Amino acid sequence: MKKVLISSFILILSLMILISSIGVSADWDTSQIVVPETAATLNGGWGAGASNPTYSSNQKLFTLNAKATASGYTQQFQCLIYISNFSTVLSGAKKVAFDFYPSFTNQNGADSCYMKYSFDDSTWSSDFDNPLKSNEKYTLILDSSSIASTAKFIHLQFQNYGNQVSSDAVIMGTAPYIYEAGTPDNTTSSQSSTDSTSSTQGSTNPTQSGEGFDPSTITFPETVVSMTKGWEADCSLIVAVNKKYATFTSNTTSSGYRQQFQGYINYTNFSNLFNSTSQIAIDFYPTFGNKENWDKNCYLKYSFDQQTYSGEYSNALKSGEKYTLVIDSSDIPTSAKAIHMVFQNYGSALSDDAQIIVSAPYAYGEVVTSPSTEPSTQSQSNPTNTTIEPPTLNTSKAYFKINNVKVSGGDLTEVPITIGNNPGIFIAKLNIAYDNTLLTFKEIKAGDVFGSDEIYYGTTIPGKINIAFESSDLMNNNSKNGTVAKLVFQINKNADTTTTLLNFTDYSENDYINCTAETVPFTFGNGIVSITKKVPTLAAPSGVKVTLNNNKKATITWKASADAKGYEVFRKVNSGAWKSYKTVLGGSVKFVDGSLKAGKKYTYKVRAFSSTLVSAFSSNSKTVVTYKLAQVKSLKAKVKGKKVTLSWKKVTSAQKYEIFVSTKKSSGFKKVKTLKSKKATLKLKAKKKYYIKVRALRTVGTAKQKVYSKYSAVKTAKAK
Repeated sequence: MKKVLISSFILILSLMILISSIGVSADWDTSQIVVPETAATLNGGWGAGASNPTYSSNQKLFTLNAKATASGYTQQFQCLIYISNFSTVLSGAKKVAFDFYPSFTNQNGADSCYMKYSFDDSTWSSDFDNPLKSNEKYTLILDSSSIASTAKFIHLQFQNYGNQVSSDAVIMGTAPYIYEAGTPDNTTSSQSSTDSTSSTQGSTNPTQSGEGFDPSTITFPETVVSMTKGWEADCSLIVAVNKKYATFTSNTTSSGYRQQFQGYINYTNFSNLFNSTSQIAIDFYPTFGNKENWDKNCYLKYSFDQQTYSGEYSNALKSGEKYTLVIDSSDIPTSAKAIHMVFQNYGSALSDDAQIIVSAPYAYGEVVTSPSTEPSTQSQSNPTNTTIEPPTLNTSKAYFKINNVKVSGGDLTEVPITIGNNPGIFIAKLNIAYDNTLLTFKEIKAGDVFGSDEIYYGTTIPGKINIAFESSDLMNNNSKNGTVAKLVFQINKNADTTTTLLNFTDYSENDYINCTAETVPFTFGNGIVSITKKVPTLAAPSGVKVTLNNNKKATITWKASADAKGYEVFRKVNSGAWKSYKTVLGGSVKFVDGSLKAGKKYTYKVRAFSSTLVSAFSSNSKTVVTYKLAQVKSLKAKVKGKKVTLSWKKVTSAQKYEIFVSTKKSSGFKKVKTLKSKKATLKLKAKKKYYIKVRALRTVGTAKQKVYSKYSAVKTAKAK
């Protein structure tokens, strides 16, 4: 939950004795709301379903109060807020924002109120799809280009979407302010949404197809190591042409499962890597099945000399998840030239189609360099200096530390702030400076030391974050170590191969206080944000469709991927392996497969490629089935008088049956009846012998091709 920084620590200290006896109001305290300096000015408005909005003294903040009803609840309330200098904010911003501070209860226990908005009373946002929870701050972020330059107001409607909010509901909102400065983009955003600051930023897992990870979709780290093929036991070992990764693939066994497989990979310049970095890392991408359901893991042990191994299979890997093995360089013999890896299911067995993609080792830890005789200085005003380093932190004392992070331009990143040797604190105040030309501050998330309701922050000065922590425990010092908070930044998308410092500033012992109101000394460690060039990607094709034309031909289509130079169609027959089947060049998004065989199942997926990139496979694959009808079996003919009743066994996938009759045993057959059932009655002439046979048929594909089975054995019938 996002809170506003309480500006005075003296006030907090003076109220410490009273806190335990004073209740917290559900409504927001306007004195604790910091409205950005770039906000416009509000100058009037009207309300419907709510009282007319009231304003703060500086005309930067408005308050809506729902009207009381007989039931104590109201379905909806709304207002139209006039803004005197809206155009000035729009012209000076690439993005604008409004902050909302809701406080309400719901009649039936729902936990949200819903909002929609309009700037012209004609074009509205999606119908009430912005949910707001009580007592949480929300920021609505909009591209300036999506708002008409002549806009003079915002019309807001709040309701509980079929439920009712309490008649004492209050929603405060700020005037619009500049969220991201600069000239608006020419493109108009199709959808703006409320950005709840209580949401979490997730991480993206690698994609996995049914047959395993696709190496072309994996970005392998740049590495100074080249891989050369070694030997293998119980597996085959394929070394990629680009020397960035190897694929371990198990051999087939009669049981269909293998207990373990292993391999030994040589490196041409291994020592160059671990002599220059404090740690190395190796990435693993495992895909496998297990014979027993009780253990879903594969286990790994490794050695650099085939004598000293890591803990006995102590590294558990799950199928379809990426893993990174980090090793201290000091643990690797200086003469090492290879790594021996053994994979097994530790008492169970791995499937024969198991494979594990292994990256070449790459630098993970700090660069090892000779100590400098002169300390270097670094000016934060020079963001392009790639040799930037923070001052050394004395971790033997109590400390706050901003962790280093690596991120690509345009990404969202979380920078942890950690505390160590914590002697016990009740109140702490941190001021952190950052380069706002490279980083846009978004929010602060709680760590594992303080809860979200114990963190307050604000950004009243560009390029500076003010953070306060106030423990809710008045009796005991909070002496826990760990992450106190996570700073969330949006990286400038134009930032490239740059490093920038996050600096602690303006700290003094009076800012860190324990439960007995005594000051607590701390040391501080600044952090580095290393910005790298964003790796270009190519979108995977979507919307794969397969149409069966006839029993020998199918048409495969898909939606185009931007910047693609062509597409690669993969095909799988029945439950066999995927194989690259056809390359389609140019802008075509269609391929006709004319080599189908009867009685087979064909599945297709597609990926795109450009001159330098290959996309992931299409998110969907499609299957068609060709037909091969079995011969009609067990034909029976029962004669009664001048009629014969025919019956036979059903043929799988048959739609109809055709009956043929002749007075000759081997020739002269004519079709006399077509029917859906597997039983029929025919009339016969007296004392005349007939020969009868049946076949099944099905109409296949858009061409309505008729596919037939073999004829049944011939049956004889003679009327009396």
